[in-house]
Amino acid sequence: MAYTYLIGWRKLDKWYYGYRNRDNPESDLWVEYFTSSKYVKEFRELHGEPDVVRVHRVFPDKVSAMVFEDRFLYRVNAVRSSRWLNRGRRGI
Repeated sequence: MAYTYLIGWRKLDKWYYGYRNRDNPESDLWVEYFTSSKYVKEFRELHGEPDVVRVHRVFPDKVSAMVFEDRFLYRVNAVRSSRWLNRGRRGI
């Protein structure tokens, strides 16, 4: 089982989208897991905790979650947008 998630600071209009290969996302995301992104870590240190922490979708396997994450990041042009903290995509 795996899931995708959205983290955001609404007032600052900064976002991060990711996936995690783990069961029970509600007891994992922002409880035990705070993303592996160094950009999110740095942003949290400067601006505090996000006001949006949301499990977006749950998938039966890691590959499905990875593919969905990649498509999502492509659709929102996350790597090139200043609104997103994501700085890489598997597909590019």
